[in-house]
Formats: sequence, C-alpha cells, structure tokens
Amino acid sequence: MKIVVTGNIGCGKSTVVQMLSEALPTFQVFDFDKVVHEFYNDPTIAQHLKDAFGSSDRAVISDIVHADPAQMTRLESIINTPILWATLNAFSQTQIILDIPLFFERLSTFPEFLPDVVICVACQPDLQVRRIQSRSGFSVEKIKSILEKQLSQAEKS
Repeated sequence: MKIVVTGNIGCGKSTVVQMLSEALPTFQVFDFDKVVHEFYNDPTIAQHLKDAFGSSDRAVISDIVHADPAQMTRLESIINTPILWATLNAFSQTQIILDIPLFFERLSTFPEFLPDVVICVACQPDLQVRRIQSRSGFSVEKIKSILEKQLSQAEKS
C-alpha cells in the first residue's frame, strides 16, 4: 500500500506521518523535503547550484527563488530530475508512507505516482502562519510567497 500525505506548509503533515509510521511500523517513510535537502549536499548538484545562484545554501537559494519566479524555474531545471528519480524509486516500494507536500501541484497527474490513499492535511490559516514563523522564522511576506506557489487548502481538500 502506498499512502501519500500532502498539504501546504505548516499544516501538520509531519505529525500525521509520524502517527502513521507508529501505527504501521512495517511501512517505510519517504520524506520528500528531506530528500530535496539532501540533494543540496550532493557535490555535483551543489556545483550546479553554485554556478546558477552563487551558492548551494538552501536559505540563500530560497530567498532568491521566492523573490524572482524565473529563478524558481532555474532551480527546478537543476533538481527536478534527481528528485523525480528518487520519488519514482520510493513509489516502487510496496509498503510506504510518502510525505509529499506538493503532490497535487507536481505529481498527481503522472500514472507512475498513483497511490492507494491520499491524506490531505489542513489547518486554520492563522495557525499555519504561526507554525511556519515559529519553526522557520520566515517573514509574513516570504510565507505568502511560498503559499502563492501552492494550491490553496480548499483546492486540495
């Protein structure tokens, strides 16, 4: 069984994944964001990032791509292929919980990424902003920029 947990930033996906992994101890967990973060440390990808953005630091690149949508396209041209391969590998597992924040935005139309169950996690917008600020220290402007790139909670539910 393949279970996708999705939802916007700061809505509680990690908590739901943790609860599921405790209830289903034989299932592997695929954390999409963690995999993306690991790619920033891959020497080849890091060099491509440095060439494109002057840095391979996620925080620096995040500020750049959220300030300029064209830079997001540039970032995706560097990291999308390895991320898709890692995700495809995860979907080949028979018992897996997949924490994929942008599942509906990026993967739901591909037959290779067809899960058995999709759980969409949502919360009140004010709580969401507080969680993001508490966890990441992002400004309200940056949070708005991130949320603008995601389907609304209503569209996902």
